Amino acid sequence: MIIYSASMRSRFIEQSFFLYTVVAVLSISCKKDTPDTRTTPLPPSGKVKVNIAAYAGEVPLTYGDVYTNAANEKFKVSLFRYYLTNLVLEGEGNTPDYVQPESYYLIDHSGSDGVYNFVLNNVPSGKYRSIRYTIGVDSLRNVSGAQTGALDPAAGMFWTWSSGYIQFKVEGTLVNPTGEFIYHVGGFHGPFNPLSTSVTSFNQTLSISKGVTKKLNLKADVLEVFNTPAVWEISSVLTIINSDANSKQLANNYADMIKFISITD
Repeated sequence: MIIYSASMRSRFIEQSFFLYTVVAVLSISCKKDTPDTRTTPLPPSGKVKVNIAAYAGEVPLTYGDVYTNAANEKFKVSLFRYYLTNLVLEGEGNTPDYVQPESYYLIDHSGSDGVYNFVLNNVPSGKYRSIRYTIGVDSLRNVSGAQTGALDPAAGMFWTWSSGYIQFKVEGTLVNPTGEFIYHVGGFHGPFNPLSTSVTSFNQTLSISKGVTKKLNLKADVLEVFNTPAVWEISSVLTIINSDANSKQLANNYADMIKFISITD
């Protein structure tokens, strides 16, 4: 019979504990990492169909009809196009803002009814009070080379000679005095940068819930281009095809041309 002293028993216990610890560490380190296959569920969402109708004041815009601006000039419109980009639905109460990814839309009011529409998908459930946007294409996309979709140069909204997008176009004719006018506003930097952030507030709450599609009805008022904040005389400036003080003033005028009409199911 072997009798161990107290010191030997203590040393044996210490060695056993050390070996156990080493084995445990090696076992953990050698175990293969198991990938986490869990996914975060997406929040419930719906859709918003945005309808933008061309207007001249309180009436729908009709190409060829005669309208009167704040300078008392009578004119007709033959083209009305612009980019609407970087859309954000601004939340109400506890609803956070929803930033629509890759939101670049070329709004062209040349259709038979003058209405252009597009759909915002995957809008999180909640309540929204306004929409924020830019009329025009931001500086990043202006210097990103060849684009596709709405930003394809083949869409006729790109200046190859200046390598930049035309942010806004309106064309037409003066009735009295007579003459054609062409306004093509471009540029994205410098003192005459036409880009700015605009907000259109809703007179009612846009409520989104799972699987629901709501219609956001807006209007683009072409008279705002000529009326406010500065009264614009078409006869004084018949052509804008560059970036200068005149194009900047026109951009200031059209910055608030998009108005709220209604929200419907």
